[in-house]
Amino acid sequence: MNDESIRKSLEAIARQAIPDNINLWPRLAARLERKETTSMNRKWRLVWTVLLVLLGLFALTGVAYAFYRYFNNDAGCNP
Repeated sequence: MNDESIRKSLEAIARQAIPDNINLWPRLAARLERKETTSMNRKWRLVWTVLLVLLGLFALTGVAYAFYRYFNNDAGCNP
């Protein structure tokens, strides 16, 4: 589909609920243009999500190890 057919389809749908004196195409075109450039944002969002998950796992592991060392009363474990 090209931009013209998309515009015509959206205008036909919008006429059912929106008055004729409102032009929706400039807002829709701006959104369509911005959507094409968001692929890098998804990549960085994935990178940050993985980093935060790893950081959370390291923190959880550290806390679990600290509790294990604190509550473990084996004579051979504590120096």
